[in-house]
Amino acid sequence: MILPSPSRPSPVPVDRYGLVHDHSRLSYLVALLVFGFLYIGVNLLAGGALVALGKSASGYLFSYLLLGSTILGLPLVLLTARFVHNQPAMSLIAPGRRLDIGMIGRSALVFSLPLLATFAYGFWAGDIGPVRVDWGAFLLLTPLTILLFSFQTSTEELIFRGYLSQGLMVLCRNRPAVALLSAALFTLAHEGGINESLWSVRAEIFTTALFLSAVSFQTGRLEAAMGIHLINNVLFGLLNGSPDLPLPALAERLGTVGEFAGLGDIALFLAIQVAAFAFYGLVGLRSGFVPGRANPLTASHA
Repeated sequence: MILPSPSRPSPVPVDRYGLVHDHSRLSYLVALLVFGFLYIGVNLLAGGALVALGKSASGYLFSYLLLGSTILGLPLVLLTARFVHNQPAMSLIAPGRRLDIGMIGRSALVFSLPLLATFAYGFWAGDIGPVRVDWGAFLLLTPLTILLFSFQTSTEELIFRGYLSQGLMVLCRNRPAVALLSAALFTLAHEGGINESLWSVRAEIFTTALFLSAVSFQTGRLEAAMGIHLINNVLFGLLNGSPDLPLPALAERLGTVGEFAGLGDIALFLAIQVAAFAFYGLVGLRSGFVPGRANPLTASHA
């Protein structure tokens, strides 16, 4: 007698995992509140420790410690999902499937093109300029920069486009509402820096978060959003600099980040964002390049 091999769980869109498995609204409401308090508490403790340490730490060391501290949210979200809903880690990324590293790389490659075009425009307009590079430090520390950004962005994706979106979907049962709420919370989580107090920066974070949710809805998994988030942070770190996060860089912003001066600035901002997102949608998603052959949900859950 030949026994059938155990079947793998059926793939489901990552945001609909809680709905498909009939998780209760109350369980998610309690879990999200508990996780939120723990997440805020851990970040406050880590932030306080870093501020105290920052008085004696060099700029680069402080930046790397700050990036590393964001990873503390990863065990929190994984443990919450496991103990409250008995969810495996991959249920927060690509339920019923394996991690697709290639999708992360393809997604980062496609989104790097409109980002680089934006930076080229910044050079042309005089908003960004080259810096004097210590090539020894740059070559030594850039791999560490990319590694820490990988952990930081992956952690944020698992939290905001993974577990949080799953809970909001059970509570709201509406994708636009989930995208708006998770984007608002994502923007709120980035408050506290020098530039994050500007509405122009808040608008960029919010619209990018909406786009990341749309990509995760389209692909049914998080790897594509992870790639976008990673390349965005890496290129901003290397080519745009930040007073909040000094890192070895090739270029930096000249002067301070400007606030919206009027409707013209808002229209230009929206045009640039829409152009970048549309490029990714056409070249990355519609062509099938980013999902590749590993994503059976794109067509059925677009």
